Amino acid sequence: MASEAHASAARAADPMPEPRYTLDKPAVYSDPGFLGALKRCSSVLMAALNNAAGQVAAGVRPVELAEIVERELIRCGATPILKGLRIVGAPVFPAAAAVSVNEVAINGVPDEQLLKTGDVLTIDSACELDGAVCDAAVSVVVGGGASDLVTAARSVLAAALGAIAPGRPLSGIAQRAQAEAHRLGFELLDECIAHGTGLALHQPPAVWAGQTSPSEAEIVPGMVLAVEPVVVEQGAGRPRTEADGWSRVTRGWSAYEERTVFVGEKGPIELSPLAFGCW
Repeated sequence: MASEAHASAARAADPMPEPRYTLDKPAVYSDPGFLGALKRCSSVLMAALNNAAGQVAAGVRPVELAEIVERELIRCGATPILKGLRIVGAPVFPAAAAVSVNEVAINGVPDEQLLKTGDVLTIDSACELDGAVCDAAVSVVVGGGASDLVTAARSVLAAALGAIAPGRPLSGIAQRAQAEAHRLGFELLDECIAHGTGLALHQPPAVWAGQTSPSEAEIVPGMVLAVEPVVVEQGAGRPRTEADGWSRVTRGWSAYEERTVFVGEKGPIELSPLAFGCW
């Protein structure tokens, strides 16, 4: 398996001719050079997201934030791969970033609705650079005020990342995230909270919010995971899909932070610690 993963990473040295949205190969890689490509990709993605987050204000439209992300990714030589994303039963995703506001928990299609002070939104995007793919999201309060929801989203992500180490069960990621959300008085959205990535936006394995029992599936060195536990208010219920075919809405507000991490021999390796802007 390691040699196959090495070959896959080597093939990824050149930019992909078109975005790869899904692969059925597990996201496990052994080429040290590919880790460098992942770090560059993650750094550019986080810079674009933080640039957009810095422009959040009352009166700004979500579609403008998605346009900022797209411009920044392209400026840095990355391909924004959410734009044009296709799934069965939905139209092509129209933007380089999803912008989920208040009751829209995930996959928010950016619209023209003006943001208001106190709104909570999550900007989520993914890109490809030098053959590597990363997926990330940041949550923001319009007007910069305090939000227990956004604070919880960051704390729950930290707890989920703390469960990642070689030999531990993948289900432990869900257990830790769920426990932290409940401790803070929130719930997790009943959706996938972590998935493989690296050569495509979505690869095996997948970890679900309800996966709290021990599993034989283990975390292994070389695994690349996008971790995205979505925190929702208690009683928000299961999400429903809006008429746009993408936006998933609940009865309560939600927020989430997402990061792509590489599993090292001792635990997760942050791909873009305090790194902003183009490399």
